[in-house]
Amino acid sequence: MNAKGNFDKGFLTKVGTDLVDYERGNKLKGEQLWGPDWNNVVGHQGDPMRNLMQVMSRNPEASKEFFDPAVNGNLDYLLKDRQWPNQGNEHNQMDALARDTARGAFGDALEAATTGRDPHGNQPPVRPHDAAMARIMSDTVNHFGGDAAGHATELPAALRRPFGNMIADYSADTYEILGKELAGHSETTGLTIDRDKLIRTIRGVAEDPEAFKAIHYAESQELTRRLDTYPADAFKPDSTGHPKPGIDGFVHEAGQVLGALSGAQSDVMTHHHDDVVFQNNWQAKMNYHLIGTPLTPLPVVGDLVQRMVDVGTSEWANGLNSKADQDTQADLSKMFNSGENQLKKMIIARAGQAGLTEAEITATAGVPQALLRGVSESYGTGVNQTYRNALGGR
Repeated sequence: MNAKGNFDKGFLTKVGTDLVDYERGNKLKGEQLWGPDWNNVVGHQGDPMRNLMQVMSRNPEASKEFFDPAVNGNLDYLLKDRQWPNQGNEHNQMDALARDTARGAFGDALEAATTGRDPHGNQPPVRPHDAAMARIMSDTVNHFGGDAAGHATELPAALRRPFGNMIADYSADTYEILGKELAGHSETTGLTIDRDKLIRTIRGVAEDPEAFKAIHYAESQELTRRLDTYPADAFKPDSTGHPKPGIDGFVHEAGQVLGALSGAQSDVMTHHHDDVVFQNNWQAKMNYHLIGTPLTPLPVVGDLVQRMVDVGTSEWANGLNSKADQDTQADLSKMFNSGENQLKKMIIARAGQAGLTEAEITATAGVPQALLRGVSESYGTGVNQTYRNALGGR
C-alpha cells in the first residue's frame, strides 16, 4: 500500500477490518505493537493505519463501506478508542506537517467516504448523499462536537481541512440544522447531528481559516440558492401589509445560519485575542478579495445566483477587514457583523433583480426594509445562541 498501488473495494475493506480487529484485540498498543517508528510524524512513519487510510481515501466506495457504522464497528474504534501517533499534541502541529500524518490520512478517508469523491482529485459533487454517507457524517461530527456547552473542542489540526470540506459538501443539511428547528435531523440527506455539536465542530475547523472559508462559501451559495427560489412578488406585501411568510421565514433561517458561523468565528478570534500574528494570518487567508473562492468542488449555480454570492462574500470580506472596536468585545453581534451585512446585501441585490426600484427598496413601509430588520434580529440571535449556548462564552 505504501507503493500507492490500486486495490479493489473488497480487498481494502477486508484488510482494513482485519487490521482494526487485530489492533482492538491486542493488549499492546501504539509503539509497543508497531515498533519505534510508529510515533514518527516525519520521515519514516511506521503506523500501518496511515498507508491504509491513504489508499482508502482514493477509493470512496471502499472507504464508505469500511466506515459504515451499520456494517461494522470500524468507525467507532477509530473515532473513540484508537491511539494515534502524537495524540494530544496534534492541535499544536503546523497544518502542513499535520496533514501528512496518520490522522491526516484518516481525515482524507473520511472525506472520501462522506462526500463520495477522492479529496486528492477534482471530481464534481456527488448528489444525493446516500444513507451510508449520512451515517458516517453524523457519527463523526457528533463525536468531535463534544457533550457540554463549555467543551473546548480541540479538533486535531490534521482533521480541520478535510472536515471543512465535508461540512461544506453538506451545506444544504447544515443550513437546515443551523437555521431551522428540526431537533438535529436534516431534511435533505437525513443527517442526525445535534446543532450545538455541529457548531462546536465548525469551531474546531475554524482554527484553520481556509477550512472555515470552505464552509462559509458553501453556506453562502446555499442560502443564495434558496433566496433565488422566491419569485418577484415575494417582495410585495401580503394582504396585511407585511412580508409574505415564506420569505420572512427564509430571512429568519439564513440570519441564524450566518449568525452561527460568525459566533464560531468570534470565539476563535477571542481565544487568540492577544496573538496579533494569528489574527492577521486568519483574516488574510479568509479574504475573498485576495485568494478568491475555495477550491473544493461545489454545485454549479446560475449566473444571477453567483452574482448574489459574489455580492455577499465581498461584503463579508469588507466587514472582516474592518478593525473591531476594543470596547465592544462583549457584544459579539456588533463586534463581528460581517454576516449580517452580507445577508442584507444579498437581499437588496435580489430585490433589485426582482424589479424593485431603489425608492421601493428603501421605503420605510416596504417589504425589503422589513426583511432587513428581520436579518438584524435573527442574526443577533444566531451569534448569541452559538457563542453562549454551544460554546459556553460569556
